[in-house]
Amino acid sequence: MVNIAICEDEKTYSDKLISLLNQYSEKNGLAFDYQVYTDGSPFIDEIVSGKRFGICFFDIKLEKSDGIDTASFIRKYDSSAAFIFVTSIEDRAVEGYSVSAFDYIIKSSLEERLFAVLDRLFSMRRAAMLSLASDDGAVSLVPSSDVIYIESDGRGTMVTLRNDTIHSPAPVGKIASSLPGNRFIEIHKSVYVQVSKIKRIEATTVQMINGAVLPLSRRKRKQVMAAVMDGIKDNMV
Repeated sequence: MVNIAICEDEKTYSDKLISLLNQYSEKNGLAFDYQVYTDGSPFIDEIVSGKRFGICFFDIKLEKSDGIDTASFIRKYDSSAAFIFVTSIEDRAVEGYSVSAFDYIIKSSLEERLFAVLDRLFSMRRAAMLSLASDDGAVSLVPSSDVIYIESDGRGTMVTLRNDTIHSPAPVGKIASSLPGNRFIEIHKSVYVQVSKIKRIEATTVQMINGAVLPLSRRKRKQVMAAVMDGIKDNMV
């Protein structure tokens, strides 16, 4: 199930968007659930209370607020949702991307562009999933963004996630090759970490956000430091 928020004050357009999304979900075997907001304030209130969406559609001109301002506030609470602007205002696209918008669709081209935008989004999300075979043969699909680090234990690979650990009989190198190369780095022989999950770098160790202290090769330290700095520049850390 993909939870979708639609922040749109004109019912004609929110109904049209839902109709198109229903066509897309039926065509692609997906399940969508919708929540419509006619202004930014109630949307923000629910986000602050903990509600989350996979995709958020925003108009820019709302009843009492600005869609980009609303998206900017929500982005502080949710870095992973895909923001898509659907608006009649053509000259504010650059502002839309300032809140890491996935795309910006002019309402007059909604029917023409929506499916292509969603195809690209779901293609990228599938590529961002890591397929892990565990010792009992079960296969799990986990977001690569949830991986804190992976390391060889001599029998396979221990994958440490945000809220779980999975042991896979697959070699660590094989799993590492499936991870986004711009987000993960080898810090020691057969130890790979997600750059954005590094909390502290010492002379010979790296502390991760979950408290784990991992060995750091002296010859890799400069490379790891550079990866962290690049991540900060690219807003990944």
